[in-house]
Amino acid sequence: MAVWDRWLRGGDSLVLTPTEWKALMDEAFSPLLERELGLSYLGNYFWAGPWEDHRRRMVRVFLINQSSGTLQWGWAFDFAPHLSGKRLAWHRTDRSARQDVWEVSPDFVKSTGQARDRVTFNAWGRDRKAILREHRRAILALLPLSRRYYAGTARPEALLRSMETALEDPYVRFTQGTQLTISAAFLAAALGRTEHGRELLAHLNVSEQYQETRRLLTEHLDRQPRLWPEKGETGDDPEHR
Repeated sequence: MAVWDRWLRGGDSLVLTPTEWKALMDEAFSPLLERELGLSYLGNYFWAGPWEDHRRRMVRVFLINQSSGTLQWGWAFDFAPHLSGKRLAWHRTDRSARQDVWEVSPDFVKSTGQARDRVTFNAWGRDRKAILREHRRAILALLPLSRRYYAGTARPEALLRSMETALEDPYVRFTQGTQLTISAAFLAAALGRTEHGRELLAHLNVSEQYQETRRLLTEHLDRQPRLWPEKGETGDDPEHR
């Protein structure tokens, strides 16, 4: 209602179409995301970096509604599946791109008023230049948070700790609990901690009709090779390449 109230009062005179909005986000976000994080625009609200060490950085627009959003940043894994109905699928191509773990600004989740407004952006405004300025203001506020996140989760062990901490947050469990649990379990197995991965999967909240899917996940988890050596080990293990 707030959107239309402002529009009816004459405070905003332009509302972008979805196609126009995507083009404006590409213009506002892509140069900074490429320069600061090494990400390229994949289309459809996604930016991603190259696959490196079984992971890729990925930023996506978190759509609050059809004309408002913020950014969510995180990682995609080449070894973790996601649920596609009752089947398992993987997301290793640009067309199937999706995040295994992500976060948003705490101001978006916990704040109101100006603090929340500065990390969000809208498809409406006085004119296109004003809308573009709002988007650039938002990404400049969000980039330091995303850089800090990537620096703190660069090591797989640190990333797993971050994911398990996130799973303790009710908001995170509500917004990404299923995929985050699956991804954390497979990351644990890829670190050589398969039993811990099984313990994580045991907490996966799936209905009775999806118990076969849980069995498939466990089978794939048990076959997950170790991808990173223990601390103190050197060299590559050919068996796990």
